Amino acid sequence: MTEYNGLGANSRLKLLLSIIVVILTITGCSGISNSASSGSSALEAAGSSITIDNAGIVPVLGNSPTTTVIYVHNNSNTEIRGIIYSSESFISEISAKGCSVIPAKQSCPLQFTTPNIPSREVQGSKLITATYATQSGARGIFNQIITYRKVDNLVQHGALLNSGVQISGFNNRDGYATLYLFGSGNNQVYKINSITINNLGVKIVQGDMTDRQLQSNYVQAVEVMAPMVKRIFTAKLTVHSQNSLLQYQSNAVVNVEPSIDGAILTSGEVPLIDTSVKSPEGKLFIVNAGNESANNISITPPTGITIESGESDACGVSLASYGSCTIYFTISQGSSGSDDISVSYNGGSLKHTVTWYNSKDGPLLQMIADPNPMVLLTDGSASTVVTVTNVGGYNLESVTILAPVLISGSATTSIESDTCTGATLLVNNSCTYKVLVDDNVEESGFINLGVEGYYSVGSVSKYSRLLFWAIYRRLLLLY
Repeated sequence: MTEYNGLGANSRLKLLLSIIVVILTITGCSGISNSASSGSSALEAAGSSITIDNAGIVPVLGNSPTTTVIYVHNNSNTEIRGIIYSSESFISEISAKGCSVIPAKQSCPLQFTTPNIPSREVQGSKLITATYATQSGARGIFNQIITYRKVDNLVQHGALLNSGVQISGFNNRDGYATLYLFGSGNNQVYKINSITINNLGVKIVQGDMTDRQLQSNYVQAVEVMAPMVKRIFTAKLTVHSQNSLLQYQSNAVVNVEPSIDGAILTSGEVPLIDTSVKSPEGKLFIVNAGNESANNISITPPTGITIESGESDACGVSLASYGSCTIYFTISQGSSGSDDISVSYNGGSLKHTVTWYNSKDGPLLQMIADPNPMVLLTDGSASTVVTVTNVGGYNLESVTILAPVLISGSATTSIESDTCTGATLLVNNSCTYKVLVDDNVEESGFINLGVEGYYSVGSVSKYSRLLFWAIYRRLLLLY
């Protein structure tokens, strides 16, 4: 898949969660990497002249990879030359050369292409590192994680925003982030009637598709910007689109976090790991998005996962501001499970959920909520669409979506647009449902989402599993 008139992206609504409470989809770790995580005094850390946008999740539609861009900003008052990018053949070489020089206060679209995602891996992430020389001759480094995820695009819903995102300034006056807009269904052409934002503190600076057309299976990156004020605030983007028959609406929440004091560790998604292969292993990218080093890091794996060391960029005990490291791990062959890798460090404690399965032995469902967290707006309501994918080795019959279980808080919940209940979910197929939340009192809470069904291996067995924690929080509009 290619980008339509494309622009770039970056992901971090997750960063907000690391400031709030325990999270499902964000994890952190730290250690000394071969370059990015070096604690050298020559490393620029008080603020970053070069930044790469925070990005929403890049949608991968069907079996084709997505080609799009992410914006690199020069926040300084002078031209910066000789910028070098690295990311495992993820970035276009031509684009990397074109973005090696960025004028003062300007940006450059850095093109990348997501990998081909095997049907059962569902998701993944890549680390992009920008290395450059500062005015003082010091070595500047900025790291960013880009997360990509398969999207069930068969149903026609108009032009959709794939997720919300966090805007961070990285100690600069302005902050930038990118969301992804894509055309749903097949063989459709949508006119974008408008893209509106309900808060004047956030504005679109790249990729506004108003009064333009977007086709099915094309992706458009929409860059937004906000000045860094003293308080957190939230904005909602709304896209109105239409084809020849119907009108559609899609929303995404943008959170602005002006201050990143201290160490803030974030991570990308880990693909679902098939343990039927010999020596199953995985890796988890970690970035310190804060303005101080992360120290006293301790990584605790769940039962069945073993942390590996010895790699030059493996996580250790400290991670410099804007640096990166990687948690390498192995999983017991033939096992199935889903559990958290826990990370503690000075000033924070984070978790990241890893899912592994044996494709030759039993069913396994993956649940992904978008957006996550469910952010309560000023009217006290929110919704999230949950995609359930059968990534195991057996069809699951008589699927039932369990009623959401409120772990804390006082919210009321309900389910609508449910295509899962009563269905037979074939291997590699997906279904969706929407969770509605209403709460005018609590600021945050936890919701447990679950699913069950039946599969047959000689005899009929019941499959029941709680697969996903959803977190919600109301933010005030304080711009």
